Amino acid sequence: MYSVEVFGSRVSGGGSLGGAGGAPEAVGVAWAGAALPSRHEGLAPALHALGGPEVLLYLYARVVELDGSPTEQAAALRLLLRAAGLDARLHAAALAPPTLDMLLVVLASPKCHVGHHLLRVSVAYSCSRRRAGRAPARRPHSTCCSSCSPAPSAT
Repeated sequence: MYSVEVFGSRVSGGGSLGGAGGAPEAVGVAWAGAALPSRHEGLAPALHALGGPEVLLYLYARVVELDGSPTEQAAALRLLLRAAGLDARLHAAALAPPTLDMLLVVLASPKCHVGHHLLRVSVAYSCSRRRAGRAPARRPHSTCCSSCSPAPSAT
């Protein structure tokens, strides 16, 4: 029997705890019926069927809660953000207010290592979204150089 605290709530079940009071090694599952085969057309539909980006957000929160290193926490956030960019539905679900509120709770946790690893992941995600054409078109900021100034007319 084990009991684990997740986001202030206690979860208990059968099985043994992992080393140093971590996550359970095995959890007993009783299926209500026979497994039915299903076919998914890629990672995005499968992830959507499992619960969307909230599942990966929960796993990121577990990495933070189990006191993962800054590198591990950044890798978990990178996985969440990359999966959210797979298709428009996942992206919209990841940027929905309830999901962002949950992410803010995790980032505000004292166990979350907010440092250069997370900053690198955030900046890389933001820049990749910009390259993917999701930012407004670039306008010239001045006529300081040939790339900013309009081409001279040939009249």
